Parts: sequence; C-alpha cells; structure tokens
Amino acid sequence: MPLELSPIRKSDTETTVNLRYDAYADDPISHHIHPVPASTSLRQETVKCALRAWGTSSVERSMGVRDTETGDIIAESKWVVIPQRTGSDSDGAPTALDVPSGWNKEVLTQIRAQHTKVRNDIMGPRPHVFLTQLVVAPAYQRRGVGGMLLTWVTQQAKDLNLPVFLTASPSGQQLYAKHGFSVVGTARHDFICEAPAMLLAAPFPDAPPSSIPPSVPDPELPDAPIAALPQEGPAAAATTSALSYDVRIEPVTDDADFYRLSEIEFAAFADDKLIALAFPPYPPPDPASRVAAAPLDPTIALRDHAQRHADSRHQDPSNRYWKATSVTTGEIVGWTKWHFFDDLSRTHTPFPDGWPPYSNHALLEATFGKLRTARESRMQGQQYAFVLVLVTHPEWHRRGVGRKLLVEGLRTADTEGWDTWLDASPNGEGLYLKLGWEEVGSVSIDLGEFGGEKGYVERTKSMIRKAGWGAG
Repeated sequence: MPLELSPIRKSDTETTVNLRYDAYADDPISHHIHPVPASTSLRQETVKCALRAWGTSSVERSMGVRDTETGDIIAESKWVVIPQRTGSDSDGAPTALDVPSGWNKEVLTQIRAQHTKVRNDIMGPRPHVFLTQLVVAPAYQRRGVGGMLLTWVTQQAKDLNLPVFLTASPSGQQLYAKHGFSVVGTARHDFICEAPAMLLAAPFPDAPPSSIPPSVPDPELPDAPIAALPQEGPAAAATTSALSYDVRIEPVTDDADFYRLSEIEFAAFADDKLIALAFPPYPPPDPASRVAAAPLDPTIALRDHAQRHADSRHQDPSNRYWKATSVTTGEIVGWTKWHFFDDLSRTHTPFPDGWPPYSNHALLEATFGKLRTARESRMQGQQYAFVLVLVTHPEWHRRGVGRKLLVEGLRTADTEGWDTWLDASPNGEGLYLKLGWEEVGSVSIDLGEFGGEKGYVERTKSMIRKAGWGAG
C-alpha cells in the first residue's frame, strides 16, 4: 500500500465528494443534514457545487493522501490559516453555503453557527490554524492514514508557531488526542450530539507567530490556494513531485543519527569543488617516499566524521542539531547545525579542535578561516546565532526541506532577539535572500592556487539576518 501526500486537484473533485459521503455515512450529524446513504443524483449535484466553489477561497488549503497503486485519493484534509483580527474583522474562514437541494440547509446553518461561536469564544482574535476537515476512506481507516495527514498539517502550524483548533467527531477524538490535542470546550448540538473542541498549542505560546512573512513563497504551505497549482498533465506531476509534504523537524538527540547525517553531508557536497579540494578522499603524499597513500575507506571517513559531530554535540553547549525526517519512510533526509553564542567571553569558533586530519589546511584557512575572522570581528560583543551546516540529501533537493530546517532555528533566534549569521555558497544564496539575509562581505578563492582547477574562483558570501525580520 504505497501512499504519498499529494495536493488535491480540481480533477479529484468527484473522488473527494464520494470519499466524504462514504467516510461520514455513520456520523450521527450526517443523518440530520442529508439522506444516508447518499444517492447517485445527490452525489452528482454535490460535485457540481464543489466545482463552483473550487478556488474561490484564498485562505482555505487542502491536502490528500493518494494510493500510488490505484492513483485514488483515499484521504483529505482542509484547513484555514486565520490571521490576527481586530474588532469585527472577518477571519477569512469560508462562510458560503452552496449545497445540494437534498441537504437540510437550516440544520447545517445551525451547526456551523454553533461551531463558529465555540471557536470564537476560545480563540478570540488570536491567529491560528483552523482544521475544518479530515476524512479517510473506510477501507483505509485505522491504518495510519489519518495520522499521516494530521502530522503534515500540524507541522505547517508548527513552522508558523500557530496553535491548531478543531471540533472533533466521536471517531476522530482519539487520533487528535494522540497527536497532542486537548479538549478545551464543546460544540453542543442539542438535537444530535456534542462535538469536543480541541486545541494543539503553538510550540512557543509566549512568542509571536513566525516572522517569516506570508509573502515569502513556500512550496510546503503555498500562499496561493491549491487551485492555483497546475491542475493536470506533466506540469501538475512535476509540481507534486517537487514538493515535500511529509517532513517533520526535530532535534538530534541520539548519537547514532550522526552516521546518517554524515552520509547526507558527504552526498550533498559530492559535486562541490571547494569542499572536494578541502577534504580530499585520500591522505596527502608521504614526504619521505613521495608516494601517495591509498584512498581512505569511505566507511572509516564517515565514522570519523560522525564521531566528530557527536563529540561536538556533547562538548560545546552553544550548538544545536536539528534533523528532517520523512514521515512516510522514517528516513532522515536533511539536517542543520546551529550555534547560539550567548557567552560573550567565549571564542566563537565552531572548530575547537582544529581542522580534521588529511584536510587541506591552507585552503581551509584561506576560506573558512577568513570568514570566521570576519564574523568574529563584526559580531564582537554581541549575542547571535550562526548557521554552520545546512544540508539535504540530493534526492530531496528543491523540496522545501532546507527552508523547514532554517525556520526551526530562526524561531529560536527571533525569540531571543538575536541576529543570525551564515556563510553562503552560491547554491544556497537564493533561499537565504528570501528569508531575510543580506550580504555583508565575501571571500573569493582561486582554487588553482591550492591544487584545484586553475582559474576557477569560488566566492563565499557572509550574510546576516536581523532578528525578527519581516515581523512588521
């Protein structure tokens, strides 16, 4: 049963309508809203209503789970990112009721009014994510599909540092509780049943929402509605394959992870000419014999590199590691290492033990040594954050993983009110500019002067992002 998270397309409308009717067939509220089971004609009329509503909301978002063997959507979620409100401003949640003639519009209106009142009473004007729907096809229920969707939605809210609000059906309450939701109220349907109102708190409740402004393009939480994505054909397939919908970010707490992290680092820099020259895959020639040694065993190199990271995690209190893990496969696909320099008396260097053996010390000092000197000179006397490493596995490039990892660190830096420094390669510069970094210096190196390709000049930029960039 290979499954993948996939945006809901307009061409999926008939499938998702049938999915909802089938999934809610035993829900007590459904029996008061429309005939159960739903007839073919009722389903067809519902499809027409859904097509008319397609793409009309700029704030409602949707995501599905697709069975890759059949191509069918077998689960769907809908949610709204509610902004901060003042006075009687509308929160942007959908209010229109374009429903089939076979539905009891009066009952539906009463139910929606009760749910809206409970949400307004609990959330007030606070910004939040409102999960309006999560349904799974009956044949796929209790097989982890709902949890797959819920994990993705809550990760988006976590990236924005927003709480998630929902009203749960009796069958869904246990799933939500398992994912950290707590009951905070009740929507009472006097003539039917009660629906618990549940809330998942923001990861940093006392901090403001993420300062990453909504205008920054984010392939994992698009600003445009899903309807704006390509709907059919190769373009749609390319869009889907280019997005990562099932990655969660969490701290590295187990030293056993560092071998995988080192594998990703080696793979990510495999084609980088500067790094390849700085860390060659073989020891330097023996000065006495002038005979080059045999290439290093890559497994030994990986183990040595992993151990260095593990030692750093335990010995240096300034650093923090985060990893990106695929929810679907459980495999680590990217990671980042940050330093939070809060002790102004310390020397702010991420290389306390010097350069690794067999590395090109002259090249490293001419590049990273100069970059370090510039950073320490500029940031002297300040508390600040420093992004030392940000890598994703090549198979996961351009799928939003790097941005997710950066947002995790930026949340901490912004909460502390600290600027964030990094040294950018040409490949990463575009992402950093989008997230608020600005160039403040650079180091250019002709690799030919250090045994590399003659005339090839590598430029590494020093960049700073001001604390709270984009917050206003």
